[in-house]
Amino acid sequence: MSTVITQAKLRSRLTFSFLFQSQRAKRSNGAIQNVAYEKYMKEVTRQREMIRRLSGGGQSGRATAAAKELDRLSENPVVKPWVEKERRFRFPDAQRSSAIVARVENLTHGYDEKTLFKNTNLQIDRGERVAMIGPNGCGKSTLMRLMQGKEQPIAGLASLGDKDLCKVNYFYQNQAEGLDTEKGVLETLVEAAPDQQLNDLKALLGQMMFSTSFHKKPVKFLSGGEKARLALAKFMVTPANVLLLDEPTNHLDIPSKEMLEEAISNFDGSVIAISHDRYFLRKIATRVLNFDEGKITDYAGDYAYFLEKNDKAGSRDNRLSKAAKEVAKTQIVSKSKMSKAEKAKEKKDKAKAFGGGDGGKKKNKNAGRWA
Repeated sequence: MSTVITQAKLRSRLTFSFLFQSQRAKRSNGAIQNVAYEKYMKEVTRQREMIRRLSGGGQSGRATAAAKELDRLSENPVVKPWVEKERRFRFPDAQRSSAIVARVENLTHGYDEKTLFKNTNLQIDRGERVAMIGPNGCGKSTLMRLMQGKEQPIAGLASLGDKDLCKVNYFYQNQAEGLDTEKGVLETLVEAAPDQQLNDLKALLGQMMFSTSFHKKPVKFLSGGEKARLALAKFMVTPANVLLLDEPTNHLDIPSKEMLEEAISNFDGSVIAISHDRYFLRKIATRVLNFDEGKITDYAGDYAYFLEKNDKAGSRDNRLSKAAKEVAKTQIVSKSKMSKAEKAKEKKDKAKAFGGGDGGKKKNKNAGRWA
């Protein structure tokens, strides 16, 4: 079983690697195309200027030659490259939170015979971006619920900061399932942020790959991936100074994940995030809490610092990275031996897969971002 799981993970990482290389190649090709286009337009402008200056004078012959050259250029135009707009967003501004964002004192909690925490103490301060990591079932989501008062501890205290100062926005697992399926796409955002300018909300939907034709479309007719993007859009337009995120990247495509990472990196408030996504953790964390067998180890540094200080996690990360690179080499060689017809069929199949379904395939495709 472990061998099968490892191979599946490696294939997922390989898929992400191919996608990253493809995106990088597109950017490179776009840059080359842009240089060619600018050179072409510069020559067109030069020939037009020659025609304007020399027509009707003693150098009309040169003007005629310039006109012929302009005709030749027009017959073989260089197309202006299409440039994908960067999908950026920023979380709305909010008031300054209290100095202490979350506090845990002598916390003891668990279920049945399993103790998750015993006399645990912890404090999270304003401006920190804290990553909670560890295996499933170790208590990460439970601690986040305890902090919010959604569960009561067996003993001790777990709470967020001053309620009047800490404006909390909670992104929970499977947040898309909480959308009102009878409401339209744009209506969903308007209700979440009634004070926002309508054009700003429409612009955000555009950044989330929702064209105008989607604005009145009921949520129930969206695919799984579309619902995930809408849930993220709804989350990000809600003003807050404390973000609680429980596996936020699970159902997002790669561009949406990158957008979320960038927004969090530029967020002035505090962030407490649960994730297994190594790429996401590298981007956002300034402090790491490692949950392991009822113990929380506090690493006062980013995810790279955690890997450096935790031998077990660091070794595993290196092993997975090396194994993925080896598989990638093999797959790249195999892919290069495909016939043109096979490559064309593969491209067509990918296009079909991207255009339909409930987002499940995208989730699998992006699984390489997870540890």
